[in-house]
Amino acid sequence: MTSIREQLIVADKAIVDSVSFIKTVKRSMMKYEDLKKFASTQIPVGAVVGRLPKAEEYHRSGRHREIIGQISSSLIVDVFVYFQNTTVEMMDTEVSEKANELFAALFADSSRNGLCLETTVDIKPDYLYWDPFVAFTVQISHLYIHTTGGI
Repeated sequence: MTSIREQLIVADKAIVDSVSFIKTVKRSMMKYEDLKKFASTQIPVGAVVGRLPKAEEYHRSGRHREIIGQISSSLIVDVFVYFQNTTVEMMDTEVSEKANELFAALFADSSRNGLCLETTVDIKPDYLYWDPFVAFTVQISHLYIHTTGGI
C-alpha cells in the first residue's frame, strides 16, 4: 500500500517534471559536488524532497473518546531548484522567471487530484549562489486526511 504522503510527493514530482525549464528531477537534495557531475543538458535540476507529516487534528470516531478514526496532517514538500547562471547581471531575473513558472504550475491543481484538502506554495526569500550554480527553494504545504492505518 502506498501512503498518501508518498502519493502527494509523487504528484508534486510529476508537476515539477512538467515545468518546461527543468531538465532533471531527483528525490534528494544536491550538493555542489553532485551538480558538477551533471551534463549541462541535464541542468536545471529540480529536487523534490518530502518531510514526514505532522498530525494537526485527531478526529474521534463514534462515542468512544479513545477511538481515533481519521487524522488531519500537514505535509511539507521542498523543491530545490538548481541551475547554471549565465551572467551575474541576469541571475536575479533568472531566479524570478523560474520561480514564477514553478509557482504557477504547483498551484494549478491544489487538491492534487483529490489527495488533499489544501495546498499552499511559498517561495523562500533567499537564494544561493555557488559559481556557476544558483539554487532557490519552493516549499509546498499540503493538508490532508488519513486514517490510523498509515500516513
